[in-house]
Amino acid sequence: MRKEYRTGLVYIGKRLLLAVVTLVIISIVIYVATFVVPADPAKVWLGRYASPYQIRVFNRENGLDQSALAGYMTWASHFLTGNLGKSIITQAPVSTIVLPRLERTMLLATLAFLLAVPVAFFLGIITGTRPGSRLDRIISVQILGIAAFPEFVIAVILATIFAIYLKVLPVSSSQVLYGSFSAQLEGYVLPAATLALAIIPHMTRQIRVAVREVHESPFLRAARLRGLQPRVMLIGHLLPSVGARVVNVVALNFAELLAGVVVVETVFAFPGIGQELIQAISSNDVAVMQTCAIIIGGAYVALNFLADAIVVALNPRLRRGDS
Repeated sequence: MRKEYRTGLVYIGKRLLLAVVTLVIISIVIYVATFVVPADPAKVWLGRYASPYQIRVFNRENGLDQSALAGYMTWASHFLTGNLGKSIITQAPVSTIVLPRLERTMLLATLAFLLAVPVAFFLGIITGTRPGSRLDRIISVQILGIAAFPEFVIAVILATIFAIYLKVLPVSSSQVLYGSFSAQLEGYVLPAATLALAIIPHMTRQIRVAVREVHESPFLRAARLRGLQPRVMLIGHLLPSVGARVVNVVALNFAELLAGVVVVETVFAFPGIGQELIQAISSNDVAVMQTCAIIIGGAYVALNFLADAIVVALNPRLRRGDS
């Protein structure tokens, strides 16, 4: 038993090291991308008629006069100590700009996740326990059709139906910043539904495969021959076995949500970290741009590592080091 858990810890340690290396590479790419951006932040803020002296002072005050290597080391050390710097445009601390938006984005992703997981499990169980049936074919075709649309197309379709034609929901989610609780909740509906629809197809297909494998396994066949009630088989045998197999799929799809928020928040003008990233890029607000990008990339890497750790915890073969 000790050897089994030691092997599992070694595996998790390797995945953690890989996650750290990936984060370092992401941070380098983000910094280099912002360092070589063609627009000059000083001219964006001061105007194109600014004197060379004004530009030098501006660059020195905002740490833009350093070399790429020195600037990266300074930025990375400040970031690790919680010093996110100041916005070049507003001169406000980046933390006061980004953190409230990060909270709204995480709430949006959580709502989409809570909407997507039950639907995906329901569809996956229906299709997995009835492979080849007419219902399986109908649901599979619809899921495949939804998967063919990118997030911004789904967003436009939902906005057209519910905001323009039916007029039951707002096309813009900016109202989450003010208004009553019901008005703020309405601002989350369309973005959350869009993100949910974007990940439901992939989750459903993975759950369907897992359900079909478990449903056709010898122990469930024996249970059916013994006359075990379908509800007992579903709750007592099928769901626990399927849950252990698809938990990493669920975790990885939550990571995919964070990758899709940039597009969805932009379409619906949702005041989250994705929209702030786009605004920072358009205004060349370097500090805000770097912080938003590293948070999104770091969250994606962290969730991938969490998925790996969950798989090791639930899979004895990986803990024993079996192939």
